[in-house]
Amino acid sequence: MGCSGNTKSSPVSGAVTMDGEPLANAMVSFQPIGKELNSGPGSTGKTNDRGEYALEVVGGGNGAVEGLHKVMIRSGDAKVTIPAKYNVKTELRYEVKPGNNANVDFKLTSK
Repeated sequence: MGCSGNTKSSPVSGAVTMDGEPLANAMVSFQPIGKELNSGPGSTGKTNDRGEYALEVVGGGNGAVEGLHKVMIRSGDAKVTIPAKYNVKTELRYEVKPGNNANVDFKLTSK
């Protein structure tokens, strides 16, 4: 029920910082970019106090589907403003490769 068999996922984890400091309680979202309208399920992960995250595929599974993704980072803290270039107008991209994608770090700046 649901997923096609050719969307392989691989583990993705890393850390998010803002101006050099860990960004806690942020939501990291990966959305596949492809030629098809629906290029596979997206993935999300929430940062801990050290800014570390691990992605889970929406609908079940670890990591993210392999291929190119646009990355959006949103704050879970009302006091922290993340510039639009990291979320609604994201410029962030990452290609998920087969195997473990560790140390997928995003170094954000508030300016």
